[in-house]
Amino acid sequence: VWNLIHPRIFTNEINRHVIDAALDARRDLIAALADVDEVMGDLYLDAIDNDDGNNNGSNNNDGVYSSCSILSNITTQDIQSAIRRTTLDRSIMPTMCGAALRGLGVEPVLDAVAEWLPCPLDRLPPQLTFLGNNKHNNKTQKGSD
Repeated sequence: VWNLIHPRIFTNEINRHVIDAALDARRDLIAALADVDEVMGDLYLDAIDNDDGNNNGSNNNDGVYSSCSILSNITTQDIQSAIRRTTLDRSIMPTMCGAALRGLGVEPVLDAVAEWLPCPLDRLPPQLTFLGNNKHNNKTQKGSD
């Protein structure tokens, strides 16, 4: 683990309930994205269809819930791409938590802004209307969309 406040690396064993909660949250995120993104929906349905039917939510030999392992073919990049697509088409609004005063969660928020939100090239420039060369009215105005 990298601690941003006191820059040093340390190791801790992760509790089983934390791993289970993370896997459940990943599964829920993928299912929610599958509802609003066609590409993620196809990946999700393919993962469910390719399941051999032996996964019933029980633990496998590694202690990892097998209900989450059927979604292991969906990569982090697939999830990031789906979040970006659905954010750009305004189907979802990603929300993140952090505490800037304490420096907690700032870098993940900045990474999310860079990864998910549109850059200027992703949007069309606003249409402007020239109003003429009148000395008192030398302005441009946003056109109607």
